Amino acid sequence: MMSTPVQCTKSRQKGIQTVLSPRNRWIRSITFAAMLFTAVANAQVQPLMVPENEDTLSKADVEFQTDLKELNFNVSPQSGHSGGCSSGQNWDINQGQCVSALKLRTETTTRSCSCSCSSGQTGSCTSRQTGTYSVMGWRIPPSGVELVSHNTTTSWGSCQRVTSTCKDAPTSPPPSSGGGGSGSSLPASGTNFVVSAWICGKGDSGYSSPAGIPDQFRNQLISGYRAFSAYDRCPEAAGYSYWLGQWKAAADKLIAQGVTQHMAYSRSWHAGNEGNIKARMDAGAAENGEHLSSSITQLDKTCQEEADKKYGKGRVKAVFDKAKKGATCKVS
Repeated sequence: MMSTPVQCTKSRQKGIQTVLSPRNRWIRSITFAAMLFTAVANAQVQPLMVPENEDTLSKADVEFQTDLKELNFNVSPQSGHSGGCSSGQNWDINQGQCVSALKLRTETTTRSCSCSCSSGQTGSCTSRQTGTYSVMGWRIPPSGVELVSHNTTTSWGSCQRVTSTCKDAPTSPPPSSGGGGSGSSLPASGTNFVVSAWICGKGDSGYSSPAGIPDQFRNQLISGYRAFSAYDRCPEAAGYSYWLGQWKAAADKLIAQGVTQHMAYSRSWHAGNEGNIKARMDAGAAENGEHLSSSITQLDKTCQEEADKKYGKGRVKAVFDKAKKGATCKVS
């Protein structure tokens, strides 16, 4: 096919320039916008054929909404949120299609759970559990109102105690000695008793442990400890056994070298020699503040604990006896 050239005269050029001029383009844009607004403002809901697959067509509603500033274009099933959807599905506006139930939000709930006081306590308590679950459903057209399908299984956290009146049960005091026989009489103020865990001499439980150490050196260790204490308190069983063990180990090394037992214990006790037991023991006591006047607080506490075991928890008040010292407490 042959094309025939067209001669562009000056008058034709002027006409093209007029049509394509910026002013005329602006006028045409305004005219088109006005026509579009008129069509939108007068639009009615019209059915729109939306293909679901190659073999089936479903009808949908097309809705225009405007407030003269914005234009909203909504597409939704013509027969409501479930129209045209498969069984168990609904139209979700966020997905823009038929879907099974989606997670809408997470909710929190609580419930009570079992609670009991610890062994040896009286009273009662309450506990609660906090759980979370998901709310499933759809946000249906036209405005996205939630349509709830179901809630998922709640995932529960651990049981937490919220209230409690649990407290240690009072210990029954031992029967009183003598002819009274009531079993409930309490010692008078000033009554003395000793702390069984403090070792002052051969008659105390734990005095002979560890074995193999002459009593002379056991008593020397007790005296050395009391001399450092601010209140002339005897050593507790654990510290007594530990330092005797350290002393014996140092002395045994010297004895293995041919040193006599007496000389071995004497040399390893004093500062500057093998073992250096006295200085090391004093340093350990100093770390605990046992040379300070404030150590009376701990001594009083130990005496009160001993009184609770002896007479019943909280039945009497007891303090360390500063006059009798050693391992002696008194009822205050």
